[in-house]
Amino acid sequence: MQKELSPEEQVGVFTVENLPVLTKERIYVPAIDYLYKEYEDRKILAPLQSSLRLFPPEMQPVVVQILVTHVTKEKPVFIHALGKSFVKDSSLVCEVAACVDLLWALSMMIDDIVDNDQQRAGKPTSWVVFGRELTEQTVRQGLEIVGGIMEAKKNGVGANLLKEHIERGLASLKAPELSALNSTSRELLDNRHN
Repeated sequence: MQKELSPEEQVGVFTVENLPVLTKERIYVPAIDYLYKEYEDRKILAPLQSSLRLFPPEMQPVVVQILVTHVTKEKPVFIHALGKSFVKDSSLVCEVAACVDLLWALSMMIDDIVDNDQQRAGKPTSWVVFGRELTEQTVRQGLEIVGGIMEAKKNGVGANLLKEHIERGLASLKAPELSALNSTSRELLDNRHN
């Protein structure tokens, strides 16, 4: 049985360079292994690592840690497969897929804080290891990084849509929506968009 690492030890282990090895160590199911191989074959890992290097050094382990606790890659692989159908620029498709992977990781970090989750897939959550404040700062920084990547790709429409959805998501955390148990689907949807 492996001993749990202290936050100081994790900073040295959860590095951008170690991400592929740490991820592969956590894959136990053939279907997840297949998805990860697709992820590698589609060349999504390199742009993800480039994105992670845009974080300040003290924030990088926070994101790497959540990526290692949650190793499934269906979302970026799906986005890559879909993007290849519509976009000729393969590097853009890879970067968007990597952004989806990063956004998913950031959303899990916030979800763990909001739900007060102490563990994810048998490992301590980012906020437990690195503290709530640093985790929240890392999420905000990550959202800025993703927006910057979209802007740099001259995808103003995509960047604006992305920022709009990020702002909605963050606003929903500040003002939780309460619904009666007997709410209709229409009431729930109306409440969601107000």
